[in-house]
Amino acid sequence: MKNRNTGILEVIWFIIGGLLLFIAVDKSMDSGLRESWYYYLLAFMALAMYLIRRKTRLSKDR
Repeated sequence: MKNRNTGILEVIWFIIGGLLLFIAVDKSMDSGLRESWYYYLLAFMALAMYLIRRKTRLSKDR
């Protein structure tokens, strides 16, 4: 039986990345890029974690 935690973690990383990206765009509209750059950084890191987890899961399934 496959470990379902890996799939759940992928979804969580994807949702966190999407929410942070939304917050970053909203904050940029209000305050400018100087006040929101760290939200973009965190969104990039969360989406990178999603892609790494996905690549790892797909390589294990083969």
